[in-house]
Amino acid sequence: MINLYTARNYKKLFEQAGKILSCNRSIFTPSWIVVPNQSCKRWFQQSLAIQQGICAQTNFILQFGFVWEVLNKVTLNDKRQNFYSTDTLRWQLYKHLESSNFVPEFHHFTALKKFNLAEKLASMYLNSMENYPKDTINWKNYNESS
Repeated sequence: MINLYTARNYKKLFEQAGKILSCNRSIFTPSWIVVPNQSCKRWFQQSLAIQQGICAQTNFILQFGFVWEVLNKVTLNDKRQNFYSTDTLRWQLYKHLESSNFVPEFHHFTALKKFNLAEKLASMYLNSMENYPKDTINWKNYNESS
């Protein structure tokens, strides 16, 4: 079961997570907590250990790692295919660009142009995922200084 709680304050989130983790929890089944960054993970671990005496069978995972885990479950744990590789994304995008009903503007493109476009889109997407945390911090700092 997935319980989703959002708040701007870690303490409020911790209170909600503490209620869930303290009741009806099997010692053999790990609980998963999605955290935004490593410092939040560390704070959560320490706070749970203080509140419950121990922080065991609790897995903390970052957002993109959670998405990765969900994708693995959906694809039946097919370890041969990495959906976040440039090759996989390139061919998936190329397949969509080749389909007749995707975007009509690309019908006049040759197969090579569609392939190059798919490659650029895949690498752009992966770069944006890699740089998202840094860009968000830079954007926030820029807005605060204005």
